[in-house]
Amino acid sequence: MGAMIESKDLEFIKNVMGDRFGMMLELFIQDGNKYIRTIKEGLAENDVEKIRSPAHTIKSSAKQIGIKAIYEAAEKIEEVASQIQDQDQLNHYYGELSSMHEQLRASMEAVEPELRALMTNNDA
Repeated sequence: MGAMIESKDLEFIKNVMGDRFGMMLELFIQDGNKYIRTIKEGLAENDVEKIRSPAHTIKSSAKQIGIKAIYEAAEKIEEVASQIQDQDQLNHYYGELSSMHEQLRASMEAVEPELRALMTNNDA
């Protein structure tokens, strides 16, 4: 596996999912990118729940597959968003959350080719 994916976690999931492994990776990519866009919308709309909830979902999925960089980036977003109680706090953390969002987006972009290669190898 590449540096971004922990092979022991991925091998376990591959064994459990069997023929559905490729479909699961495709859904992770599609849903992950959708949730990353939702986080960006939440930032633009000052909607904390639109930031926290998709970060939690990405975190859980990435951990299951073994993608540490995405898991950690999503976890940081969720942690910060969970602490925000009002608009003043959101304003205070906006720059930090925006930076974390960019890190998450870049991590997904970096791992996507590796996941697609795994899907191709699984089909063979």
